[in-house]
Amino acid sequence: MRYLIKSFVVFIFLMPHLAFAGEIEARFVDARGRPVAEAVISAIPLSGQAVPAMSKIPAELEQIDKEFKPNVTIIQRGGKVLFPNRDSVSHHVYSFSEAKKFELPLYTGASRPIVFENPGVVTLGCNIHDWMKGYIVVVDTPFFGLSDATGVVTIKDLPVGAWRLEVWHPRLKDGLMVREVNLADGAALSESFTLSLRREWKKTRDRAREKSGY
Repeated sequence: MRYLIKSFVVFIFLMPHLAFAGEIEARFVDARGRPVAEAVISAIPLSGQAVPAMSKIPAELEQIDKEFKPNVTIIQRGGKVLFPNRDSVSHHVYSFSEAKKFELPLYTGASRPIVFENPGVVTLGCNIHDWMKGYIVVVDTPFFGLSDATGVVTIKDLPVGAWRLEVWHPRLKDGLMVREVNLADGAALSESFTLSLRREWKKTRDRAREKSGY
């Protein structure tokens, strides 16, 4: 009898995790119906849903071949980012964004971790190689994702309830797209987004100066 009671308690404890886990698949296209990669989506709970604790493992945003890799990084508010320089030349990483202002003066190899306390978009640059540009999107939820080359991303293990979906892309004209959805027990929602994007523009690399060790 005691064994049965213990088994029942374990079942009740596990049942919410099994019954209330849903997912949202997001699909992104541009105005011409082409897949959009590197679209950021975050799901913010509106019904008081329990959320997992933030990971204490720092994210990494590398500098490789005088570019930021990956181009877009998503972290939860309060998270840390490392900026390892894998190049043989020094970089001077900085941001003047309202969400986070910081500098990592000329260095190679490892960097000190930077903490991102405020939600928002942080635009990165290099004071030496001015074509280098990257983005850190700081979100106030542990549920987020980045679309792949097919324009698709899936956020899994979402508790039942109402959610606000926030969408951002480096070239999105409106800055932020917002949509509210309701997720039922064990449901799998499919949400499609058509993004109005600005034309892509990137500063040309100075190949002549690079040959001189720049």
